[in-house]
Amino acid sequence: MRIGRVVFTMSSVVDLDNEKMVEAAKQLLIEDIEAAARDYSVAYDLIAEVKSSKLSEEDIPFYLQEYKPHEEPNEEGILVLEVRTKP
Repeated sequence: MRIGRVVFTMSSVVDLDNEKMVEAAKQLLIEDIEAAARDYSVAYDLIAEVKSSKLSEEDIPFYLQEYKPHEEPNEEGILVLEVRTKP
C-alpha cells in the first residue's frame, strides 16, 4: 500500500516584497478558484496525488476507512479482496 495525500493545488511564485504583485496573485487565485467551482473539469485538473513516506495507514481519516480493502476467505477458503461500504 502506498500512502499519500490527495491535494488541491494552486499557487503563484511572487516577490513577497512587492505588495502589488502579491495582491494581483491573490486576485488571480480567487479567479482560478471561481473557475474551478464553475467547471469541475478545471477543478479535477488541480487535484494531485502526492506520495508520502511520513504518513502511515493510521493517518487515513475515519470517513475514508470504509474504502480500505480487506481480505476475507470465501466459502472455499479462498481469500477475496472486497471493499467495505456502508450498509
